[in-house]
Amino acid sequence: MRVAMKTLLVAMVAVGFAGTAAAQLNINEMASGVAIPYVTEEDGLSMQMVVTNTASGSRRLHFDLINGDPGENCESQSWYCTLTARETVQISVVNNTAGGSIVNFECDEVEGLAGPPYAGNDGLILTDSERGVLWVTVEDALGTTVSENVLFADWTAVDIGNAVAVSAPAAGFQGVTNDGDKDYQFDGIEYANFPDSLATNYLPPTQYPGTLLVFTLDLTPGFPAPVRANVLWYDDDEVFEDDRFTFECFDLIDYWEIAPGLGALWTAGHMEMVPAVTQYAPPHGDFSRRVPFLCYNIQEAPGGGMTARACAQSVARFVPLPGDTGPHLDTGF
Repeated sequence: MRVAMKTLLVAMVAVGFAGTAAAQLNINEMASGVAIPYVTEEDGLSMQMVVTNTASGSRRLHFDLINGDPGENCESQSWYCTLTARETVQISVVNNTAGGSIVNFECDEVEGLAGPPYAGNDGLILTDSERGVLWVTVEDALGTTVSENVLFADWTAVDIGNAVAVSAPAAGFQGVTNDGDKDYQFDGIEYANFPDSLATNYLPPTQYPGTLLVFTLDLTPGFPAPVRANVLWYDDDEVFEDDRFTFECFDLIDYWEIAPGLGALWTAGHMEMVPAVTQYAPPHGDFSRRVPFLCYNIQEAPGGGMTARACAQSVARFVPLPGDTGPHLDTGF
């Protein structure tokens, strides 16, 4: 049974929803690219995102709203806006009763709205999606992407009906040397690498076993790469089983979906997750590849209460298969 987002919010309030905190994606440092997840698929849910330019001068920020709804092929809507020195922009993403979500924001200059549907005035965008990722990068006045690490961001999920609100940091990618286009390479040259593998502990479940929140940025909008992960899960006696899960873009995956045995396991243990080979169909031919992803673990603790924690990351960098260009987000705008 899929965990309701409102239940997830209660979990986050109880313990705080930690972002990814490994060297590859250090949320405690400034970044030149930040990834902010959003979910608005229930009435009364909204996401309040805050992005800050810490530079001593104006910086133009480029935004890609990546649709993580099932079957939507990770389509992207793009725009940019200019923030003055040390300015903060607030972005509100709320459920649209007509379907999808409404995105509201305000900044000194808003231009370049691309990829309909969107409303006709700056700072108001309509999107078909109810879940996904907002990817924010830094560019110069000509629209050239730069690797300047001047951004930090966070978000607050608000459940009006249950009077619940919770904040969390965004995942930040450190920039190194960018070639200026909108094909963002996570290869340790343009941006920090994805981790090679992920892991998380789990405790004996009570009412429900747990849920993984997963998403990737390794894709081309309109041509999503299926993400396939091999999972080794262990009980507290080191007895293990081998299973797997698959998703596109963004998902909330119950333990039950990984393996019935994992969903029914009444013991502590841990999972180890490694991206597996899958068939990818990019705009120019088919080939096999591994697609890296990020992961957060949400579960109910024994005796009551909730836990929510980022999956641990391998210190090893993700290495693509021979012939693969490596992890990248190519928005094309």
